[in-house]
Order: sequence, then structure tokens, then C-alpha cells
Amino acid sequence: IERLVRGFLGRRFAHEVLRDASACKIQNRFKCRKAARITDGLREERRRHNAARLLQNKYRGYTEIKGAMLVVQGKREQKGALCIQNKWRGKKAKDTVMAKREAKEMNDSASLLQRRFRGFEGRKAYEKKKLEKQRNDAACVIQRKYRGMQGQLVYAMKKLEKDSAIS
Repeated sequence: IERLVRGFLGRRFAHEVLRDASACKIQNRFKCRKAARITDGLREERRRHNAARLLQNKYRGYTEIKGAMLVVQGKREQKGALCIQNKWRGKKAKDTVMAKREAKEMNDSASLLQRRFRGFEGRKAYEKKKLEKQRNDAACVIQRKYRGMQGQLVYAMKKLEKDSAIS
């Protein structure tokens, strides 16, 4: 009986090993096909990506050429606009300089008039003070002479009174 059981168990084990090996083969094949599908998908994606990149490059080149043509045309227009702007700014700057120059001349003229008028007023005030000082000095001299003469008269009168009182 043992031999029969061992044989049965051995067959069962061999059958399980075989079945496991079959399962491994099946799983292996499945994994390989799945990997192949993924790889094919990646290849297809890469091919599409490369095709899209090629289209983008071609389109960008086309737009750059077209843009360059527009830039050249735009530069011509821009040069014309810049020329007009430069002329306008130059004229405006010249007008500004002329206006400032005229304003400065007017200011200088007004300053000159003011300076001369103040000088005239200053000289007039100086002459007035000078004349007043001369008059004041003359009055002082007259007063001094008058007081001096009065002093001499008083002295002479006292001397006469003293002389007449003595004689």
C-alpha cells in the first residue's frame, strides 16, 4: 500500500510541478505579449511624437520665414515712422529751446530794468542822506559858532562887569 501511496503522491507532485511549470510558461508568455504591446505602444507614441516634431519644425520654419518677411516690411515702415518721429522731435526740441531762450531774454531784460531802477533809487537815497548830513553838519557848525560867539560875549560881558566893578 505504501508503494501505491508513494506512487500516487509522486504522480500528484509531478502533476503539480508540471502544472506549475505550465502556469509559469503561460504567465511568461502573457507577460512577454504584454511587454510587446507596451513596447509597440511606446514605439507608436515615439513615431507620432517624431512626426509631430517634424511638422512643428516645418511649421516654425515657415512662420519664421513669413515673420522675417513681415519684419523686413515692418522695418521699412518702422524706419519711415522713426524718420518722421525724429524730425518731429527735433522741431519740438528746437521750438522748446527757442521759447526758453526768449523767456531768458525777457527775464534778463526785466532783471536789467529792475537792477537799473534799484541802482537809481539807491543813488537817489544816498544823495538824499548825503545832503541831509551836509545840512546837519552845516547846522552843527552854525550852532557851534553861535554858541561860541555867545560864550565869548558872555565872557566879555563878565570881564567888563568885573573891570567896571574894580574901577
